[in-house]
Amino acid sequence: MPLFPNGSDTAWSPANQRAAFLVFPGFLKGNLGGPTSLRVDTTRANQGILLQAITDFALPDRVIREDALATGLSDIAKEAGVTGPPAQSEFSASTPFALADVRDAALDGATRASDQRDFMTFGFDRWEPPQAA
Repeated sequence: MPLFPNGSDTAWSPANQRAAFLVFPGFLKGNLGGPTSLRVDTTRANQGILLQAITDFALPDRVIREDALATGLSDIAKEAGVTGPPAQSEFSASTPFALADVRDAALDGATRASDQRDFMTFGFDRWEPPQAA
C-alpha cells in the first residue's frame, strides 16, 4: 500500500490517496473471506457477522438501519426519558483530501466487492456527498 514516506507529504496527491484507498478493499475482501492469516478485527468485520455474534449472547431489542438512524436514536432517547443530541449528517476528519476528491467508480466497485454481503443484507448504496464518510 503506498503511504506517505515520512508522515504528511506535500507531494501527496488525490491520485496517491485514491491508489492507497484502492488497495484496502482488496485486503478486506481476502481478510473477511478467510484466505489471509490475519484474524478479522472487529473494526473491519462485516456488520452481518457482528449482529449474528451478538445474537449468540442476547437478542437485540432493535436493529436500526442507517437510513433510519436519526429517527431510531430519537425514539430510543424518548423511551429512556431523555433528550438525545441532534443527529449530525456530516462530520469532518483531518485528512489531506475529502473522500469526494478521491472517490471514483473503481473505488466504489472495489468497496462493494469487498463486502457484498453487507451491501445486500443492509441495503447499502453508493456513498454520495454530503453523507458521513
